[in-house]
Amino acid sequence: MATGSSQRSALLVLLLVIFILAILLFIGVLFNYLQHPSASPTITQVRLLATLTPVPSLTPTNTSTITLTPRPTWTLRPSATVTQTSTPSRTPTPTLIRTITPAKPARYNDRYELKPWDLTQQERTIELLKANTILTPSNATFSVLAYAEGEALLRFPDSLDAVNWRWDRAYNLIRIRDQQAIRLYTDLIKSAISSRQVRSADLPTWFNLYETRLALQISSLTPQPGELGRELIEITGAGSAYLWMVETPTGAEIYPLLNDIDFTQPHENAYLYADLTNDGSPDLVIYRVTTPGVTQFIPPHIFELSSTLPVELPLQEEVPIDFGLEPRTKVEVSTSSTSTTSLRLTNILMPSCPTHVTEEFSWNGEYFSTSQLQYELVLQEGFLAYCQLVIDEATANWGPDATISIITPLLDLWPPEQDIKGQPYPVDAPDQLRYRLAVEYALADNQSRALSLLSEIIDTPTVPDSAWVTPAEEFLRTYQKPEHLYITCQQAQNCNLRDAMHTMVKYSATDDPSIALGYLERQGVKVVSSGRLDFDQDGQDERWMIIQPRPEEKLEFWILSNRENDVQAVFVEVWDAGQSYPYFHEPAGTIPVVQFELHQGFVFRRLKETRQAYIEWVEVDYARPTVILDGYNQAVSALMVGQEPVKVLSTLLELFHSPRFTGDCIAYRICDQFHYTLALVYNLVGEDTNAIDEYLWVWRNYGQSQYAILARLKLNYFPLPTFTATPGPSRTPTRTATPPSGTVNPTKTSTITPESYP
Repeated sequence: MATGSSQRSALLVLLLVIFILAILLFIGVLFNYLQHPSASPTITQVRLLATLTPVPSLTPTNTSTITLTPRPTWTLRPSATVTQTSTPSRTPTPTLIRTITPAKPARYNDRYELKPWDLTQQERTIELLKANTILTPSNATFSVLAYAEGEALLRFPDSLDAVNWRWDRAYNLIRIRDQQAIRLYTDLIKSAISSRQVRSADLPTWFNLYETRLALQISSLTPQPGELGRELIEITGAGSAYLWMVETPTGAEIYPLLNDIDFTQPHENAYLYADLTNDGSPDLVIYRVTTPGVTQFIPPHIFELSSTLPVELPLQEEVPIDFGLEPRTKVEVSTSSTSTTSLRLTNILMPSCPTHVTEEFSWNGEYFSTSQLQYELVLQEGFLAYCQLVIDEATANWGPDATISIITPLLDLWPPEQDIKGQPYPVDAPDQLRYRLAVEYALADNQSRALSLLSEIIDTPTVPDSAWVTPAEEFLRTYQKPEHLYITCQQAQNCNLRDAMHTMVKYSATDDPSIALGYLERQGVKVVSSGRLDFDQDGQDERWMIIQPRPEEKLEFWILSNRENDVQAVFVEVWDAGQSYPYFHEPAGTIPVVQFELHQGFVFRRLKETRQAYIEWVEVDYARPTVILDGYNQAVSALMVGQEPVKVLSTLLELFHSPRFTGDCIAYRICDQFHYTLALVYNLVGEDTNAIDEYLWVWRNYGQSQYAILARLKLNYFPLPTFTATPGPSRTPTRTATPPSGTVNPTKTSTITPESYP
């Protein structure tokens, strides 16, 4: 029989078991809640997993039943709309473009050594330079990348990346309009065809495998006897580059023709294939169809294809033409009554009021002679108002003859209902147009026609109170004789005084500029200053003059130049009273450059046949001799194609010691690349000390140049050894395990950074 103490012990054990089970259950519910906080609250009934049979006790005891009630969880109220929960996605980390940290070189050259150069270093260099073309695309970055790729091909021609380097180098050179580019593409295509890597018909697809930034297309042209085919290869980008391919039974020959790709001025090219020299063999004409933003006339290129090697034929020299409006060009073959052919080139200006400016190119056995420009207005119904822009441009820049050709077809149609701004024209607009035409006839030295038109305005105005009757009467009152033209034009509306100056010089009827100057002064031209200067340095002085066209207007600088039988007046520029008189740029070059101020100059040019003069504005160093520049470019080309570095070094040193080197090096902006090339050649021939000196020269003097990056990557820097604290007494003498001589040796620790830049 159990005692009372044993009964109490059994009860305590029972209570302890129940308590432990309750704790376990509570922990389970809490864990479930933490995992599913939004779940609906549930009431959990707790059952004991075991039935406990109480031990009979001699004394009655009260046993209470324990019920565990789980804590209810908070459930969000259902929303009336469906909420979409986005699934987290991995955000790609952008790849950083590698660059090189700006730094200055150390003071002493002996702290540097050449870096052991291997394929890995070369690849890293090209990677850095490609990053620069992305961050700052410019001619400088593309140029130095092409140089580095040429160096890579020179050092590692058998690399797996050599093919990519060749293609990318050709693209980078074509970006900067380097003439080597088209030759590189020619070599790439010729190599692929000769090795039977590709057929000519498959060239576009093959080209796209290596270069996707440009496109290639082929035009098959009529072959000549003995030929299997003729193809014009066109590489297109921001313009076009052309190659000529002739296939014969012995193989295919490819020749570079023209590189007219310009990423700074995108444009459209086209070609014409026809016999223009009348020799029975077709010729090739390549021309620009349109160049957005450019208003100058761009002459075509004509190639003779009768011989094996294509030859570009010369064109007659012309005074540069600026239409002031963007031209769209078309070409066609013109056949004369004698069955000879010529090239007719038409520039179409202002599409809304088409103005055709036509010129003929005819072969005379030596060159293509050009005809006088012909202006023709092609009217379009509903766009007549836009012809006002053409009239204004013609009056300002095209000369009186061209302006007469533009205005005459409009006399019976003018004015349109509204101008280009939607405003109605005044009722006397026809009289204004007749007045402007009369002024142009006067400027064109046709006094009778000018007087006739002015009289018509006075006698038969469009409306009785026409505002143009009074200007016509004033013009007639002053314009009594042709030599009164300049004074009349000063007071008249819509009269171009520069055109009047050209006509007045013609009226002087002399071939002596000094006599012409006196005539102009007598006829009302206000000459502020004048002088003599041989602008083209042909041994004969020209007369220059500074005039004031009208009171309170800015001064103008003119040159009076003699031709074969007369004198020509050439306008130079609007002249500021604070400017100096003209002087020649120093040092003098092969072509004399005249300046009024620093950094700006012009060349006084003449046409060979007619001696007609014109002004060409150029950079002041434009006319310097190109001996240094040409020699350097030839040396680099020779180095890149595998010439012995020793020979290239000899050429560079000869250029370097030339008296012209310093001036031309700065003028043509080649100092950084010249000295880098000199360093590279020193490096290749094993003269490491000289190479280090030249690399550091580039870095010190042209730290912002792309070639300074190339130079820095070639160098390792080693600062002077320094004592640094190390664990233990490093600066105090320490005893070492030595023979029993008792010698004390100081321990010195130096820190060396293999590739650090101060």
